[in-house]
Amino acid sequence: NSHVAAIVPISSRTHFVDPEVGAQGLTLTTHGLMQATVSRSANGRSFLFGNTDGSLMQLRVDQLRMPEILWHSAPIEKAAFVDDGRKLVASDFNSDTKQSELRIWDLATGRFESFPQASEQPVNCLAADPIGQRLATGGFGPEVRIWSLTSREISSRIPVGESGVLTLEFCPSSGQLVIVP
Repeated sequence: NSHVAAIVPISSRTHFVDPEVGAQGLTLTTHGLMQATVSRSANGRSFLFGNTDGSLMQLRVDQLRMPEILWHSAPIEKAAFVDDGRKLVASDFNSDTKQSELRIWDLATGRFESFPQASEQPVNCLAADPIGQRLATGGFGPEVRIWSLTSREISSRIPVGESGVLTLEFCPSSGQLVIVP
């Protein structure tokens, strides 16, 4: 259903609701989600939950069952679907080492590749290009990085100052990047 929304409370339950009629369709019990980041795929078929315990869970709207869990070694900061929902990108942040890891996951195989150079600057926000070729990352560092999703390399850097950025988003119609300092 294209109108399904996920509501994630701090308890171990995820509630799925049809916001047009206000009716709850399903409650799914998962492990506890603390400060979860939620993303919905562009095609509306999947939800992605990134959690502070380093877990990533993909829920398919048509299957609504206990999701498979992908693990990072540190709390998830941000996550987004890419490649029309077949892959996802997630960043984590280890507060002890002050380093991030940026991974792209293949949802069919459950395998990931890490982005080189991602740990040079903490990543606490990311945005996927609607066309699927680029990824923008930013955070506490002095620049926003634009990555090629095919090569996993930085294709450009945008200086933003020492205070960093709070939010990044690509405009769906124009592909332009919006940066909120």
